[in-house]
This record gives sequence, structure tokens and C-alpha cells, in this order.
Amino acid sequence: MTEEERERYLFNLDEGLLKGSVMFSAWCHFLILEADTAFIKGAHLAAIVTAMAGMEAQLRFDHSRPRDHLSLAQLIETSALPDDLKNEIHELRRFRNKWVHVTDPWDESLLEHIEHPEALQTELEAWALRALTALRRAFYWDQGT
Repeated sequence: MTEEERERYLFNLDEGLLKGSVMFSAWCHFLILEADTAFIKGAHLAAIVTAMAGMEAQLRFDHSRPRDHLSLAQLIETSALPDDLKNEIHELRRFRNKWVHVTDPWDESLLEHIEHPEALQTELEAWALRALTALRRAFYWDQGT
């Protein structure tokens, strides 16, 4: 996708999903904008990580109290989100974890991505599309009209 196509995708997603009003914190709004910017510019891994941070922030905003120390998995499970969306966010969380919680930074097999970046970018773009879609579904699921 081109930058213009990615921007149009996000616009259409908002148009299709936002039917009423939603409430979220300024921090959540900032994370949505950062995830969008990363996605539009083609920084797909950054878009995935930031979209997941946005979802976690929104779930904390909606489903926890200050000083609760719930993991993202716990927040997903205790939320009132539809089961299909919970499953999607869990899948995205597991994908993100492979990149964020690296257990073997000495594994040089990752260098193959440097030699063939197009395959990695294609995979990451698909995951980024899923992450930005799930982000909006999570933000817009309980709309006031």
C-alpha cells in the first residue's frame, strides 16, 4: 500500500466504525495518532507496538482502577469487549510479544530480514492493518449515540 492508501484505509475505518461518540483519555488519543502516523509512513512494527499500547491504555481507562496491576491479557479478559475482538487482541498481543520481549538477542537468524526486508515488511504491514483495525474496534465498541 502507498501512504495515501494507508491514510484512506484509516479514514474509511473511522467512517465505518464510529457511529456515535466515544470517551477516552488524552493519552489514548495521543497513542492512536502515533500509531496512525507510524502506519501511514510505513513503520509497521512501530504501528503494531503503538496500537497495542493504545489498546492497553484504553482498556485500563475503561476497565481498571488506579493502582490495579493487571496485565494486558487480564485486561482483555475482564473487559466487556466481544469475544471475537478479545481473541484478535490476544493474537496481536502474542505477535507483539515476539518483538517486544526478545529472549535471545544473539539469535542471528533475524539478520535474514535485513537481507530480504520486503518479505518482512509485507508480513508486518498485514499485522499492522489488523492492529489498527482492532485498535479502532476496541476504542469504538461502546459508543453513545
